[in-house]
Amino acid sequence: MRLAQKLRLLLLISRWRFWLYLAGTYLIGYTSSASSCHSFEDWRFWLNIGYFTLPANLLLYGINDLFDSDTDTINPKKATKEVLLDETKRKIVLQSLPFLALISIAILVIQTSAAASITMMVFLILTICYSTPPIRLKARPFLDSASNSLYACPLIIGYAQNTGKLPGVEIIAAAIFWTSAMHLLSAIPDINSDKAALLKTSATQLGTSGSLLVCAILWASCCAFLWHNRLLLPFSYLAAIYPLIPFMLLIFRKERLIEKVYWYYPILNGAAGFIVFLLEVSKICHVSA
Repeated sequence: MRLAQKLRLLLLISRWRFWLYLAGTYLIGYTSSASSCHSFEDWRFWLNIGYFTLPANLLLYGINDLFDSDTDTINPKKATKEVLLDETKRKIVLQSLPFLALISIAILVIQTSAAASITMMVFLILTICYSTPPIRLKARPFLDSASNSLYACPLIIGYAQNTGKLPGVEIIAAAIFWTSAMHLLSAIPDINSDKAALLKTSATQLGTSGSLLVCAILWASCCAFLWHNRLLLPFSYLAAIYPLIPFMLLIFRKERLIEKVYWYYPILNGAAGFIVFLLEVSKICHVSA
């Protein structure tokens, strides 16, 4: 396989559609805690946000695909939206892991505070333990969704990079609820293939209706935290669309609709994140002026 083909393969495995779930949350955390426009001149900011694009996602999803052959072979989305690894592709992913490990260690070393360093270590531990036996958190109902809080880690790292401390408990809780709900929703289309592979997940245990209900509750709780702290009001009221979507899906209960809606979430999340980013940047510019 040529170098260009290998790079294209690694790009596909990294799920480029979902890069914003790591890089975007880091950007929000960093921007919300930046004191001025000069904060974006910090070289660590650029290295961190670069890491949370291809390297971090390739590490996460590459490890996931290496240990998911039992379910991937019978999961229809692997034939269309994602990549099913054969022996040649597995070798390419394995060859990339040492480089990804070195990059990850380098990113850990450049963190400037204990809060950011510890959160980065938590991110790496969850990234590895999510799919890797014997821990394999993705095969442990309810721990699978809870461990998806790894997606909240970049936000915390970005915040701690500027402040040297963790964000408030309610902000962390809101981020964990949001990421847990996102994981649970993404697992619903995989219920049949996971059951066929005898893989127990939160979604297989709760079923479609139960999973949608829990998603709605988690996102509603996230909204409650945001509104209680009066964060980005009145714009944060738009976050109500998140619990509303699974609630509406629960009413209509069409399997194909659920899967179709899931693939539109990167657009919704990207739009929501962009609005938050613009609001935070406007605050920084106002202070700088």
